[in-house]
Amino acid sequence: MEHAPKRYTQGTSTGNTEFSRTFKLRLLSTRSAAVVIDGWKATGVICRPSTAKTVVGYPSQGGVAYQGIRVHVPPRGGEPVLTDDDEGQGEPYFDSHIIEVGNGQSSGAMRVEAIAPQGQSCEWGIKVHYVDAYQKAQWLQLKDSAGNALRIRTESVPADPRQKWVFGAVPWTACHQKPEEGSLCDMV
Repeated sequence: MEHAPKRYTQGTSTGNTEFSRTFKLRLLSTRSAAVVIDGWKATGVICRPSTAKTVVGYPSQGGVAYQGIRVHVPPRGGEPVLTDDDEGQGEPYFDSHIIEVGNGQSSGAMRVEAIAPQGQSCEWGIKVHYVDAYQKAQWLQLKDSAGNALRIRTESVPADPRQKWVFGAVPWTACHQKPEEGSLCDMV
């Protein structure tokens, strides 16, 4: 988020690197008329202490075709924000973007970076705000492929991990055994 406005980076910085769980979210609609999604919010957030003992780091590997957003769990004001390296990075996503689905359109797809508080494991859902072709507007809980309320699990970095592994330019590196490895291990 090197191009994000200071108001965002100051509001999210804890002095530590923030690690995210990144996943692709595809939004589909079976409606015959177009639907515009113009907002979303995290719902049913439940966080508890993490039981994870190992950190596995995968340094970023370049760009992707999906537009990216970032959200903290529990969410912070103005999120989700745009993460892509272009104008608007760090700005609230739905201030300048919409997602169109339905009417035979392709799925609305995005790359989501979810960040939980350090030492926490959080489970949450998503509600989207939509407007349909009849100007009906409402919030809708997203569902999984089985028709149940979508639940997403976001795990943070353990507060005191026993092992740290990183995969990058060299095969697997055990950072907990080689603290002198340097920059590659500094990522986890």
